[in-house]
Amino acid sequence: MVVAGAMCVTFSCRKEKKTKPVPVQPVSNSIYSDSVLFVQPSVSHYIVSPVTLRAGTYACIPEGLRIDASTGAIDVNQSETGLKYKILFTPAGSNAVETSYIIISGINYQDKIYNLANGDSIAVPIYNANKQAVVPGINNGSSFDENSGCKKCGYRGGSQYSDH
Repeated sequence: MVVAGAMCVTFSCRKEKKTKPVPVQPVSNSIYSDSVLFVQPSVSHYIVSPVTLRAGTYACIPEGLRIDASTGAIDVNQSETGLKYKILFTPAGSNAVETSYIIISGINYQDKIYNLANGDSIAVPIYNANKQAVVPGINNGSSFDENSGCKKCGYRGGSQYSDH
């Protein structure tokens, strides 16, 4: 009995070698540094460029995004808000198309025919291209920045990205 108890203690107290965690680099196939872009009302043109400038052609689906076809620069303030855009990039000398998605934050409405005779008179807002997202301040949504505590945080002029 004593031998069996000693063996249990010996095996249960065995220390495992600790290994250092392997750093994991985030995998991103995004052409831009963020997937949601916000209008900056303090400037008339708010330009966001691709993370890596490369020669090629840029396009988007659907229409409404002000994107430079040769540089991929997006004028966020001149684009339609509340939509999710698919960005297509074809590198120069290649047929391989790279895709990325971005959302211009804001509100939009679903395209449909409203039949007023049937009482279909309310266009339900879609926030940030997500039909399930609650619009802040309405539809039982939370209010953003209720006491203006965030008024002086965030965007401070120029680019919001430190490397651009």
